[in-house]
Amino acid sequence: MNFQFIFFLAGLFAVNISSLFAEWNEKEFDQFIEEAMAEFKVPGAAITIVKGNDILLQQGYGFRNVLEKLPVTKDTLFPIGSITKSITAATLATLVDEGRVQWDSQVRDYLPGIRFSQDKYAELTLLDMLVHRSGMPRHDSVWHDFSPTHEELMSQIRYLEMSKPLRTTFQYNNILYSLAGDVISAVDKKSYDESVRERILNPLEMHSTNFSIVDSLFTEDYASAYSKDPSTREVVNIGFHNLDNVTAAGGINTTATDAARYLSFLLNAGIFENHRIVSEASMSSMCTPHILFNPNPPFKETEASYYGLGLIISKYRGKTLISHTGGIDGFSAVMLLLPEEQIGIFIMSNLDEEGANFGSAVGLKAIDRLLNFSPIPWVQRYITLEHNAYEEQSRKLMLDAKQQIIETKPSHDLLSYTGSYKNDGYGELNIYLEDNQLSLFIGKKKRQLKHFHYDVFMIESDLHDGLNNKKLNFSTDFKGKIESVAIPLEASVKPIVFYRSI
Repeated sequence: MNFQFIFFLAGLFAVNISSLFAEWNEKEFDQFIEEAMAEFKVPGAAITIVKGNDILLQQGYGFRNVLEKLPVTKDTLFPIGSITKSITAATLATLVDEGRVQWDSQVRDYLPGIRFSQDKYAELTLLDMLVHRSGMPRHDSVWHDFSPTHEELMSQIRYLEMSKPLRTTFQYNNILYSLAGDVISAVDKKSYDESVRERILNPLEMHSTNFSIVDSLFTEDYASAYSKDPSTREVVNIGFHNLDNVTAAGGINTTATDAARYLSFLLNAGIFENHRIVSEASMSSMCTPHILFNPNPPFKETEASYYGLGLIISKYRGKTLISHTGGIDGFSAVMLLLPEEQIGIFIMSNLDEEGANFGSAVGLKAIDRLLNFSPIPWVQRYITLEHNAYEEQSRKLMLDAKQQIIETKPSHDLLSYTGSYKNDGYGELNIYLEDNQLSLFIGKKKRQLKHFHYDVFMIESDLHDGLNNKKLNFSTDFKGKIESVAIPLEASVKPIVFYRSI
């Protein structure tokens, strides 16, 4: 697949493109969006659709704050989660263009102090990290639940277990994308934020875009976070999750206005308003399939997808599709690009997980309408996916409950389980006894522990939390004293063991 040729065609088509498309009816599409929001229970959304040099749609829908009835506008700030990764890759591309970075150079060439759990991974390159073929599984609970600082997180990488040989398997990894941000800082001798702003955001005139939810909260127009209650499926307001420890992987916040400029930059192969920001060669590298991402997409209209540099490459109904999604507690974002047709779509919503289904349904509907394809009931399809996922989760919980051995009790009194437990890779957790109930403290989170059977306890469910229903298995030393606790925090490796320190 020749992506340099695709970008050439994109530039050619931009000259006279209108005849290739169906007539755009904004009022009709507005109605579709509002109906889709109601189906998915999305509180608010900001949507940008561009075709060539024209902005077909750029506006807000619904509420950025439901309680106060504050509307979403085209300038409402939303977290974009992992769409940040393509911005990180583009920033690195500018350093590649200057000859200061090479995609195939080892990470330790730029960060000499970096270490991994095994010496054989020392040859990890920048490209390996950017296309997720490092051998390291996600280990997301480290940064998401234990909330170390960025510096602490980077120092803990050497203790995180690998699960696959280097360069053999796609394994999505936010932690190593955050490390790629450190490469930018080390080479450019500036903070990640400063480099990205100077090299990408300022040239694109993305002046409202920022790097922290904290910065958004000091503005007058930002979206609040919402999630569906796992029991009632009703939408409720949740707290903001600060991504300052993994900014380069998912911490950027933007608006529909700024998103249009980013879409233009990508569709024009690194050029914005006649100014080249990233070379055509580097843009081609970003859009080159480097490793298989998803061999079995859920719909027949889409083909197997591959990962580039912060971008996903696939086919949709025979057309090259470049995309990425982003999600963090209370928010989701979807970016879709058809370079040959010069179509770009960016959808942000203040609903997590299911919000991505909404964004995908709306984005694919827009593509079908613009290309005059036969209509597909995308909303119904994604609603079915959402329902099936919920049913599968419920089934697993029921199966798990059946595995409980009833009428058992802990081998020790509850006070014996209390104390501080540490793991070099994950950090510290603390267990306290309060009102004859064990409580777990991880990072800034407090969760109740419920006895499951024997020396196994379960973390009681809380709204949208990766710790929900995780089990803790306590072990004793030869003297019968509680020595450690194991928790299955990463599915690709054995349960993470925390050893008692106090």
